[in-house]
Amino acid sequence: MPIVIPYKAQLGRYSLYQRKDDFVFAYELNLSDDPSQQVTKEERRDAYFLRAAFEKIDSPTAALAFLNQAGAFIPHRDRFTWAEFQRWQRMVVLCREHETLAAAMRAGERIGEAAEVLKALSDPAYGSSFLAGTEEKDEDVERSPTRLRLPSDPSVPENIRQGEELQERCNKELLQWFRRPPSEAVTVELGPAKGPDQELRDQMNRGGAMIEFLRPMDELRPFLVIRPFSSLQAIAATIWADRIAGIRYQVCPVCMQLYKLPRNKTKDYCGKRCKGVASQRRYRKQQSLAANSDKSKMLARQKAGNAKKATQLQTQPAGKQKQAAKKRAEETQ
Repeated sequence: MPIVIPYKAQLGRYSLYQRKDDFVFAYELNLSDDPSQQVTKEERRDAYFLRAAFEKIDSPTAALAFLNQAGAFIPHRDRFTWAEFQRWQRMVVLCREHETLAAAMRAGERIGEAAEVLKALSDPAYGSSFLAGTEEKDEDVERSPTRLRLPSDPSVPENIRQGEELQERCNKELLQWFRRPPSEAVTVELGPAKGPDQELRDQMNRGGAMIEFLRPMDELRPFLVIRPFSSLQAIAATIWADRIAGIRYQVCPVCMQLYKLPRNKTKDYCGKRCKGVASQRRYRKQQSLAANSDKSKMLARQKAGNAKKATQLQTQPAGKQKQAAKKRAEETQ
């Protein structure tokens, strides 16, 4: 059954600022400069295109540009750090590559990066340190100069605790998307069997239309539809869809990028360029080993020759030894 991921991005405004030793992204859904007016915007985004762009991001400024085009990143959260963004990138790569996690599962690993990812994916009840240390580092509220000038507010610690619980719950729910989307986000729907149909799309947009009454059933087929509510959910849904379809990925040992493996076949490199680079490296290594081997043989022959000469000198009469020593002395002069 074909899988479809229709993602409508909630295009708000992201801002970026530095706090202590990390960067923080802040999301605001309202696009209006007037707080009294609520202006929002939705646009369709291709989930697979988002995934490819997400994996290539290597700086906070590049992440900011991506976020402003991808919409809400984490559901129910409007702030997160650059460190957390990078950990989600790593999660995407590990879940797509799959074999690293599979090997860790078969070996029963309990520590290490792969083990922590498996703990996070297996059950929300398990504690995982995969995202530990990526949260925004707030200043000490009780010791800050602003706090010392304010009257005591007992609700502040409770509000902080509730915020931390909400963040932990959102992370656990989001992690489950990387294993499989929740049932409430997945439906089976009918669609045209022969691909996009603009006339049918216009008819469906009228409101209240039902596709099974607009086309005969032999022109329709079922689709598994996953409806994500954030860009990270959409990216996670593509990983699950690939796994269901039997699509496998592997990390290229030369460029360290993921590439798609042929079905029921092996492929050691992502393309001809990396295959050629690997071949050159093997050739240079063989040449280096051969050169080292020749050098070792030459040194061994010299050592054997010197030992032979020393033995011959020891067995010579005293007169000949004196003559040989005199000859060596003259040669050195």
